[in-house]
Amino acid sequence: MSDRQAVTLALGYMLHARPFRDSSVIADFFTLDYGRISLVARGARRPKSKLKGQLRPFQRCLVSWVTRSSLGTLTALETDNCRPGSIPRRVLSAYYVNELVMRSLRPGDSQAEVFLRYEQFLEELDQQDEAVVLRLFERDLLEFLGYGLQLHQTQAGRDVDSDAYYHFDVTEGPSVATEGSGTIPGSSLLALASGSFDAAGSLGDAKRLLRGALDTHLGAADSKVRQVLMSMQAHRKEWHREGDDVT
Repeated sequence: MSDRQAVTLALGYMLHARPFRDSSVIADFFTLDYGRISLVARGARRPKSKLKGQLRPFQRCLVSWVTRSSLGTLTALETDNCRPGSIPRRVLSAYYVNELVMRSLRPGDSQAEVFLRYEQFLEELDQQDEAVVLRLFERDLLEFLGYGLQLHQTQAGRDVDSDAYYHFDVTEGPSVATEGSGTIPGSSLLALASGSFDAAGSLGDAKRLLRGALDTHLGAADSKVRQVLMSMQAHRKEWHREGDDVT
Protein backbone atom coordinates (compact mmCIF):
# COMPACT_ATOMS: atom_id res chain seq x y z
CA MET A 1 0.00 0.00 0.00
CA SER A 2 1.38 3.45 -0.97
CA ASP A 3 1.93 6.28 1.52
CA ARG A 4 -1.27 8.00 0.41
CA GLN A 5 -4.29 6.43 -1.19
CA ALA A 6 -7.74 7.87 -1.84
CA VAL A 7 -10.57 5.46 -2.64
CA THR A 8 -14.11 6.45 -3.55
CA LEU A 9 -17.25 4.31 -3.32
CA ALA A 10 -15.69 0.87 -2.90
CA LEU A 11 -18.25 -1.91 -2.54
CA GLY A 12 -18.00 -3.61 0.83
CA TYR A 13 -19.37 -4.74 4.18
CA MET A 14 -18.38 -3.72 7.68
CA LEU A 15 -17.07 -6.73 9.58
CA HIS A 16 -16.25 -5.33 12.99
CA ALA A 17 -15.99 -2.05 14.87
CA ARG A 18 -14.60 -0.90 18.19
CA PRO A 19 -14.46 2.43 20.06
CA PHE A 20 -11.41 4.60 19.44
CA ARG A 21 -10.39 7.52 21.63
CA ASP A 22 -13.16 9.76 22.97
CA SER A 23 -15.73 9.74 20.16
CA SER A 24 -14.36 7.81 17.21
CA VAL A 25 -14.55 4.22 15.97
CA ILE A 26 -12.13 1.90 14.21
CA ALA A 27 -14.16 -0.03 11.64
CA ASP A 28 -12.91 -3.03 9.71
CA PHE A 29 -14.41 -3.33 6.23
CA PHE A 30 -14.24 -6.17 3.71
CA THR A 31 -14.29 -4.74 0.17
CA LEU A 32 -14.50 -6.37 -3.22
CA ASP A 33 -11.48 -4.64 -4.76
CA TYR A 34 -9.29 -3.79 -1.78
CA GLY A 35 -9.82 -6.70 0.59
CA ARG A 36 -9.90 -6.03 4.31
CA ILE A 37 -9.09 -2.52 5.49
CA SER A 38 -9.23 -0.76 8.88
CA LEU A 39 -10.55 2.80 8.93
CA VAL A 40 -11.00 5.44 11.61
CA ALA A 41 -14.52 6.87 11.61
CA ARG A 42 -13.85 10.17 13.33
CA GLY A 43 -16.55 11.40 15.67
CA ALA A 44 -18.83 8.47 14.83
CA ARG A 45 -20.00 8.13 18.43
CA ARG A 46 -21.08 11.75 18.76
CA PRO A 47 -24.87 12.18 19.06
CA LYS A 48 -25.15 14.27 15.87
CA SER A 49 -22.69 12.27 13.75
CA LYS A 50 -23.81 11.59 10.17
CA LEU A 51 -22.51 8.04 10.65
CA LYS A 52 -24.77 7.29 13.60
CA GLY A 53 -26.78 4.16 12.79
CA GLN A 54 -24.82 3.47 9.60
CA LEU A 55 -21.87 1.51 10.97
CA ARG A 56 -23.60 -1.86 11.02
CA PRO A 57 -22.33 -5.30 10.07
CA PHE A 58 -23.98 -7.42 7.35
CA GLN A 59 -25.07 -4.30 5.46
CA ARG A 60 -23.93 -3.76 1.88
CA CYS A 61 -22.33 -0.34 1.53
CA LEU A 62 -20.12 1.93 -0.55
CA VAL A 63 -17.03 3.04 1.36
CA SER A 64 -14.73 6.00 0.71
CA TRP A 65 -11.48 6.60 2.54
CA VAL A 66 -8.00 8.11 2.55
CA THR A 67 -4.95 6.28 3.86
CA ARG A 68 -1.58 7.66 4.82
CA SER A 69 -0.48 4.63 6.84
CA SER A 70 -1.78 1.15 7.67
CA LEU A 71 -4.82 2.81 9.29
CA GLY A 72 -6.98 4.90 6.98
CA THR A 73 -9.67 7.51 7.59
CA LEU A 74 -13.26 6.96 6.56
CA THR A 75 -14.45 9.92 4.46
CA ALA A 76 -17.90 8.77 3.34
CA LEU A 77 -20.26 5.83 3.74
CA GLU A 78 -23.38 5.03 1.72
CA THR A 79 -25.66 2.14 2.66
CA ASP A 80 -28.71 0.57 1.07
CA ASN A 81 -30.34 -0.01 4.49
CA CYS A 82 -31.01 -3.63 3.57
CA ARG A 83 -30.04 -6.60 5.72
CA PRO A 84 -30.92 -10.28 5.29
CA GLY A 85 -34.09 -10.98 7.28
CA SER A 86 -32.72 -13.85 9.37
CA ILE A 87 -29.63 -12.07 10.70
CA PRO A 88 -31.22 -11.01 14.04
CA ARG A 89 -32.07 -14.63 14.93
CA ARG A 90 -28.94 -16.14 13.39
CA VAL A 91 -26.61 -13.39 14.45
CA LEU A 92 -24.06 -15.65 16.18
CA SER A 93 -23.36 -17.52 12.95
CA ALA A 94 -23.12 -14.27 11.01
CA TYR A 95 -20.70 -12.75 13.51
CA TYR A 96 -18.70 -15.98 13.56
CA VAL A 97 -18.15 -15.74 9.80
CA ASN A 98 -17.26 -12.05 10.09
CA GLU A 99 -14.59 -12.91 12.64
CA LEU A 100 -13.38 -15.83 10.52
CA VAL A 101 -12.92 -13.50 7.54
CA MET A 102 -11.26 -10.90 9.76
CA ARG A 103 -8.71 -13.34 11.16
CA SER A 104 -7.95 -15.27 7.99
CA LEU A 105 -7.36 -12.44 5.48
CA ARG A 106 -4.39 -10.11 5.50
CA PRO A 107 -5.18 -6.37 5.38
CA GLY A 108 -5.16 -4.90 1.88
CA ASP A 109 -5.10 -8.29 0.17
CA SER A 110 -7.87 -8.39 -2.43
CA GLN A 111 -9.89 -11.61 -2.21
CA ALA A 112 -12.72 -11.20 -4.71
CA GLU A 113 -13.73 -14.87 -4.58
CA VAL A 114 -14.01 -14.78 -0.79
CA PHE A 115 -16.00 -11.52 -0.99
CA LEU A 116 -18.53 -12.97 -3.41
CA ARG A 117 -18.77 -16.14 -1.33
CA TYR A 118 -19.37 -14.00 1.76
CA GLU A 119 -22.28 -12.27 0.03
CA GLN A 120 -23.65 -15.67 -0.94
CA PHE A 121 -23.34 -16.82 2.68
CA LEU A 122 -25.45 -13.89 3.92
CA GLU A 123 -28.14 -14.69 1.37
CA GLU A 124 -28.10 -18.42 2.17
CA LEU A 125 -28.25 -17.80 5.91
CA ASP A 126 -31.65 -16.23 5.34
CA GLN A 127 -32.98 -19.19 3.38
CA GLN A 128 -31.25 -22.46 4.21
CA ASP A 129 -30.19 -24.71 7.09
CA GLU A 130 -27.86 -22.71 9.32
CA ALA A 131 -25.37 -25.51 10.08
CA VAL A 132 -25.11 -26.53 6.41
CA VAL A 133 -24.49 -22.94 5.32
CA LEU A 134 -21.70 -22.57 7.90
CA ARG A 135 -19.95 -25.82 6.95
CA LEU A 136 -20.00 -24.99 3.24
CA PHE A 137 -18.64 -21.49 3.85
CA GLU A 138 -15.78 -22.93 5.92
CA ARG A 139 -15.08 -25.51 3.21
CA ASP A 140 -15.00 -22.88 0.46
CA LEU A 141 -12.95 -20.40 2.50
CA LEU A 142 -10.24 -23.03 2.96
CA GLU A 143 -10.32 -23.67 -0.79
CA PHE A 144 -9.95 -19.97 -1.68
CA LEU A 145 -7.09 -19.57 0.79
CA GLY A 146 -5.21 -22.43 -0.87
CA TYR A 147 -6.00 -25.05 1.78
CA GLY A 148 -8.69 -26.99 -0.05
CA LEU A 149 -9.49 -30.44 1.32
CA GLN A 150 -8.95 -33.58 -0.73
CA LEU A 151 -12.31 -35.29 -0.43
CA HIS A 152 -12.76 -37.40 -3.58
CA GLN A 153 -9.50 -39.39 -3.66
CA THR A 154 -7.28 -41.11 -1.13
CA GLN A 155 -3.62 -40.36 -0.64
CA ALA A 156 -2.96 -43.43 -2.82
CA GLY A 157 -5.00 -41.91 -5.66
CA ARG A 158 -8.05 -44.16 -5.36
CA ASP A 159 -11.63 -42.91 -5.37
CA VAL A 160 -13.20 -42.51 -1.94
CA ASP A 161 -15.71 -45.31 -1.29
CA SER A 162 -18.90 -44.23 0.49
CA ASP A 163 -18.97 -47.57 2.36
CA ALA A 164 -15.36 -47.44 3.57
CA TYR A 165 -13.75 -45.69 6.55
CA TYR A 166 -10.74 -43.37 6.49
CA HIS A 167 -8.20 -41.56 8.57
CA PHE A 168 -8.08 -37.96 7.36
CA ASP A 169 -5.00 -35.78 7.19
CA VAL A 170 -5.98 -32.18 6.42
CA THR A 171 -2.91 -31.61 4.27
CA GLU A 172 -2.62 -35.03 2.57
CA GLY A 173 -6.21 -36.27 2.43
CA PRO A 174 -7.82 -39.59 3.41
CA SER A 175 -6.18 -42.98 3.85
CA VAL A 176 -8.05 -46.28 4.20
CA ALA A 177 -8.70 -47.46 7.75
CA THR A 178 -10.89 -49.89 9.60
CA GLU A 179 -13.95 -48.53 11.39
CA GLY A 180 -13.09 -47.17 14.80
CA SER A 181 -12.36 -44.12 16.89
CA GLY A 182 -10.93 -41.21 14.91
CA THR A 183 -12.07 -42.49 11.52
CA ILE A 184 -14.54 -40.84 9.18
CA PRO A 185 -16.93 -42.62 6.78
CA GLY A 186 -16.36 -42.17 3.08
CA SER A 187 -20.01 -41.16 2.82
CA SER A 188 -19.27 -38.13 5.04
CA LEU A 189 -16.29 -37.07 2.90
CA LEU A 190 -18.40 -37.26 -0.24
CA ALA A 191 -21.24 -35.41 1.49
CA LEU A 192 -18.93 -32.52 2.33
CA ALA A 193 -17.60 -32.49 -1.22
CA SER A 194 -21.08 -32.33 -2.73
CA GLY A 195 -22.66 -30.14 -0.07
CA SER A 196 -25.50 -32.63 0.42
CA PHE A 197 -25.60 -34.00 3.97
CA ASP A 198 -28.17 -36.75 3.62
CA ALA A 199 -25.97 -39.49 5.11
CA ALA A 200 -26.49 -40.02 8.85
CA GLY A 201 -23.91 -38.16 10.92
CA SER A 202 -22.32 -36.51 7.88
CA LEU A 203 -22.94 -32.94 9.05
CA GLY A 204 -21.33 -33.62 12.43
CA ASP A 205 -18.39 -35.33 10.72
CA ALA A 206 -17.99 -32.29 8.47
CA LYS A 207 -17.85 -29.98 11.49
CA ARG A 208 -15.17 -32.11 13.12
CA LEU A 209 -13.11 -32.33 9.95
CA LEU A 210 -13.36 -28.62 9.14
CA ARG A 211 -12.50 -27.63 12.70
CA GLY A 212 -9.31 -29.67 12.42
CA ALA A 213 -8.47 -28.04 9.09
CA LEU A 214 -9.10 -24.53 10.40
CA ASP A 215 -6.98 -25.26 13.49
CA THR A 216 -4.14 -26.53 11.31
CA HIS A 217 -4.12 -23.74 8.75
CA LEU A 218 -5.28 -20.71 10.76
CA GLY A 219 -3.87 -21.75 14.14
CA ALA A 220 -4.12 -18.95 16.70
CA ALA A 221 -6.45 -16.99 14.42
CA ASP A 222 -9.07 -19.73 14.51
CA SER A 223 -8.73 -20.05 18.28
CA LYS A 224 -9.37 -16.30 18.58
CA VAL A 225 -12.51 -16.65 16.46
CA ARG A 226 -13.84 -19.30 18.82
CA GLN A 227 -13.08 -17.15 21.86
CA VAL A 228 -15.12 -14.35 20.30
CA LEU A 229 -17.95 -16.76 19.53
CA MET A 230 -17.99 -18.08 23.11
CA SER A 231 -18.16 -14.50 24.39
CA MET A 232 -21.09 -13.82 22.06
CA GLN A 233 -22.91 -16.93 23.26
CA ALA A 234 -22.50 -15.77 26.85
CA HIS A 235 -24.25 -12.51 25.95
CA ARG A 236 -26.68 -13.91 23.40
CA LYS A 237 -29.58 -11.61 24.29
CA GLU A 238 -27.55 -8.54 23.41
CA TRP A 239 -27.02 -9.75 19.85
CA HIS A 240 -30.76 -10.11 19.28
CA ARG A 241 -31.62 -6.51 19.98
CA GLU A 242 -33.04 -4.59 17.06
CA GLY A 243 -30.28 -2.49 15.50
CA ASP A 244 -26.76 -3.31 16.58
CA ASP A 245 -24.72 -0.32 15.50
CA VAL A 246 -21.52 0.45 17.35
CA THR A 247 -22.75 3.76 18.70
